[in-house]
Amino acid sequence: MPPIFPHTDEVNGPLIWPCYLEPLFRPPAEAWSMIVQVTRGCSSNSCGFCGMYKGIDFQARPLRNIETWTASIPLHLRSEVDRLFLADGDPLCLGPGKIIPVLEIMKRHFTSLRRITAYARPDNISLYSDDELSQCRELGLSIVYIGLESGSDRVLRLAGKGSHASDFITACNRLSQAGIKVSATAVLGLGGKEFTNEHAIETAHAVNEAKPSFFSLLNLIKGNNEAFLNRIQPLSRLEVLDETITIVDSIRARCVFRANHPSNLVDLEGRLPRDAQRLIEELRSWGEILTARGLGDSVPVNDGETGY
Repeated sequence: MPPIFPHTDEVNGPLIWPCYLEPLFRPPAEAWSMIVQVTRGCSSNSCGFCGMYKGIDFQARPLRNIETWTASIPLHLRSEVDRLFLADGDPLCLGPGKIIPVLEIMKRHFTSLRRITAYARPDNISLYSDDELSQCRELGLSIVYIGLESGSDRVLRLAGKGSHASDFITACNRLSQAGIKVSATAVLGLGGKEFTNEHAIETAHAVNEAKPSFFSLLNLIKGNNEAFLNRIQPLSRLEVLDETITIVDSIRARCVFRANHPSNLVDLEGRLPRDAQRLIEELRSWGEILTARGLGDSVPVNDGETGY
């Protein structure tokens, strides 16, 4: 890949950084948030199932560029911003020495902020002491999105996640203790047919232990991950619904539950465990509809309907 930034110096890196470098991803809940691209890509970029940042070299945006860029936004516009999402894949990987100054910049320039959110990996959180996490919360970091992907360590190894379910649980508990809410996600079909039951049961177990404020499910997505897809037998639509039912029925921790990603077969929203029965009935109804239409046994990830 040719260099993106032709004007650099050895100390500060790129002297020119566009407002946004594509591709740019955000959670569905951040549709109305201003996005500040603190990093580009993912510091790990090794998950076999994830094609979001494949072929993109990880880069950290220079702090002075972030400061200059935010200060250049007209004051009357900055004063209207109440939600910020820090991109890209795991900006918290920069550690407290860089993220705390970023949060200070955001707080200084966006005076109406109510929340700052970001993606993170479990190992990112281990870079921060408890006091540093609390400091991040005081500076406005209110929600961190963490991918559990699966509660099964066997499935995590298969997927190349590079972490264990226990790492996720520890990270969530430490964030919660600091007053930072956790929004966790898992991937339906990640274990294929062979591990579908283990994937569902262990994912629910990890959620029960981690107690995130929010928990979401999305379907396995096709794109820049063909080598991984070739190692599993993807689930049919009915099997995806069955896996969802098992997860929903097994969660005991109180959380807001959503399955509203474009990849999801069915849009779901409720509170667990309170709304579990209603959600299960919706899923079973959709299973009957898919069966009646002759679509139950087909595989969505192979049909190209769950691409990026």
